[in-house]
Amino acid sequence: RLSKKLKIEKKYPIPKNLRPHGLSFHKKTNKYFLNSTEQDSIYIFDKNFKLLKTVAISEKKLLTGIKHHHINDNLIIDDSLYVSMFSYSGNYIKEVYDGVILEYNLLNLNEQPRVVKDGLWMPHNIKYFNKSLFVLNSLAGEFLGYNMQTIGKFPAFTRGLAYDGKHFFIGQSKNRNYSKYLGLNNNISIDAGVIMFDEKTKVSRYFQIDPRISEVHSIEIID
Repeated sequence: RLSKKLKIEKKYPIPKNLRPHGLSFHKKTNKYFLNSTEQDSIYIFDKNFKLLKTVAISEKKLLTGIKHHHINDNLIIDDSLYVSMFSYSGNYIKEVYDGVILEYNLLNLNEQPRVVKDGLWMPHNIKYFNKSLFVLNSLAGEFLGYNMQTIGKFPAFTRGLAYDGKHFFIGQSKNRNYSKYLGLNNNISIDAGVIMFDEKTKVSRYFQIDPRISEVHSIEIID
């Protein structure tokens, strides 16, 4: 837990070997939902980070001992948990990137999750702005929103998304998978930084960060 000045106030232990990514809090039930990329599961904690339950994306991890879906970010809106992943079928390790956003009913986690958006390539950063769901289609460098239309397209691996009410801020990472870009893009950036983007004029400004930093994972605006 951090202060507004980004000072560490408290640390909470979590199980090892999770490779944790997205974290969301459900106010109605006072529970945290943490995505474990390594375990292909969603871990549910109480407000003091006592583990309550895990929800597996599929049985593949249990059967094979390795991850298959690469789940990453999540977001809670009302009583729904939205989860992004590289492969719905669990075949990204075979280079089948059938990425999706899944919606879980937090009031009944035994209910089959629904596919909200498919056809994504390494998606990250599900967000909710202006009563619309947004996501970064990361490897394609696409920014999607307003009925999952392509609002912007950038020559890099996009990851990290924030909005200040006027401009969107989109993270750009050095692409470790740029060979997969070949044939899709004629300009592949290997710089890391933050793009400030105006959705109406399509004008952007790029802020490069120290070249020693190769990846951006998340962006938050703190008033």
